[in-house]
Amino acid sequence: MSVCPRCGQALPDEAKYCNVCGQSLVSVQPRPPDGGMRVCSSCGTQNSASMSTCGMCGKVLGGISSQTPASLERRAVDIFDARASSQATVTPIEPPRTTRSGKLTVAALMLVIAGIMGFASAVLVMTADLEGSLSPAELQEISEILDTSTLRGGCAVVCIFGGVCAILGGILSWRVERFGLAVAGAALGMLTLGPYSMGSILAFVSMILVALSKEDFRS
Repeated sequence: MSVCPRCGQALPDEAKYCNVCGQSLVSVQPRPPDGGMRVCSSCGTQNSASMSTCGMCGKVLGGISSQTPASLERRAVDIFDARASSQATVTPIEPPRTTRSGKLTVAALMLVIAGIMGFASAVLVMTADLEGSLSPAELQEISEILDTSTLRGGCAVVCIFGGVCAILGGILSWRVERFGLAVAGAALGMLTLGPYSMGSILAFVSMILVALSKEDFRS
């Protein structure tokens, strides 16, 4: 039986390297079973009883150690466990995912529907027959303030913007993320209008449902 001069690990006679610290054992002779030894207090190397200084670091040795091979083996195992634990990688614990409530599910679906209505409203505004739905006097008043094509384009852009915000708020509500953005998306979704202002009504109801579900959001 050999003993590693660096960490004190008990090793087979045929071992050439320590399986704990990697110390070469080529020049190490087997330790006599009955002889005493001097343990270096600086590096932990076991030296023979006849040596007065450590053969590894040169420190002056103390008295003969009374450690048994079993205690030396336990000490080497403790050293190995300490090194292994110091090199272990700590895995971060992910926060538990929040379960989506029924209110948020309804709000998310309503916001997506409101967003679709916003795009539909933009198409209707661009293709609507203003001349047939407004009186000549009303058309004259509008023309004096703003060009008809410009008015159509502006209304379409507002409806599309409201539709995009509503769909974004619906996605965030479905994923239960970004409470502030979800509420803002629902609020801006009221610009979608839609037939009989249904898009705006759906967005308004969704905003209330999202606001009531604040505690369910992760952030």
